[in-house]
Amino acid sequence: MVPSNPTTFGRAPMDTRWSTPTLRDFTTATWSELSAAEQRRIARHFTYAPEMPPDTFSSLSLPHHRADGADVVWRGVVAAAGRLDQTDLPADELGKVRAHLAAHYEQFDRVAPWKRLADRWDYFIAARDRLGRPWRDADLADVFRELGFELEAATLGDFVMSYEPTARREVRTLERPVEARADANGTPTALAGYAAVFDTPTTIGGPHPFQEVVDRHAFDDVLGDDVRVLFNHDPNLLLGRTKSGTASLAIDDRGLRYEVTPPNTQVGKDVLALVTRGDIDGSSFGFRVLEDTWTEGATSDELPLRRINKVALYDVSPVTQPAYPTSTVEARNEAATISEAIQSRRDAKRDAVAETDKRRHIVAQNIANMY
Repeated sequence: MVPSNPTTFGRAPMDTRWSTPTLRDFTTATWSELSAAEQRRIARHFTYAPEMPPDTFSSLSLPHHRADGADVVWRGVVAAAGRLDQTDLPADELGKVRAHLAAHYEQFDRVAPWKRLADRWDYFIAARDRLGRPWRDADLADVFRELGFELEAATLGDFVMSYEPTARREVRTLERPVEARADANGTPTALAGYAAVFDTPTTIGGPHPFQEVVDRHAFDDVLGDDVRVLFNHDPNLLLGRTKSGTASLAIDDRGLRYEVTPPNTQVGKDVLALVTRGDIDGSSFGFRVLEDTWTEGATSDELPLRRINKVALYDVSPVTQPAYPTSTVEARNEAATISEAIQSRRDAKRDAVAETDKRRHIVAQNIANMY
């Protein structure tokens, strides 16, 4: 059993020394001499007890409270967390134990190691692969619970935004002016621009270049999502987000348009000033492709054409310098496969023409020899 309401206890100073308590630190009596109530009191200094009241003091696991009181000791919490993998706990209790200790981490304004999601990505990938279908927020929430903590729906977007491997993220930039919107007094207070335009081919370079267009329905499912507007795609330079109403997205015949009211911070003021002066002349969006189609040789120069049909949108950003388009390994491999197929047919056609010319030459030579 895991004691409930872990944060009802006070916390000792961060630098409080820690050592694993013994029964003698709690009482001069033996365990069997204690009342059930006293045994429960002592058990609440630990993270886990197999039963309440415990049969023995030695059955208690992962202490982290002061014996001469009930304050939580930071070094005790860290020690308990560090011993999780070495402690034989029932599988159905492990999540509760993690949640209990994570609450204490938060008491000290810290994040439990298992909640540092970047370190747990392999766990999420394995869980997703077991599904055999696209990953939904509800599935992600289930995996969070397996790890022993809950997240609000809005925070699921934070997870994908912050920790999904960069190999799965792509960025596209549109060189189109960003507008500064002024209030009634003529003071710039908002920014607006297009992050993407529809059905406009863009060449993605590299060893196997391809052309790409964004379908006009690619963003249909993201308008209700919590999307951030960042400066230069830097999550530390937040200008606004749709969840708070400080940013908005709209789709028109041209493309995906965004508008944001930057905060009254130095970053917000600087970006407004840069846009007003004309120093920022491009916008970009960070995304992951959910659905795309490839067409072989559909463009005039026979480059493969990729049509992006549906995306998960991470952020939109006014940018100071248009970034070189980034694409996933999967996209580059698909482009390479199609390019190699095109080249193979070109080689076959060239060889066929050469063979035909060779035969014509032989026939002509034979005719000439007849005379």
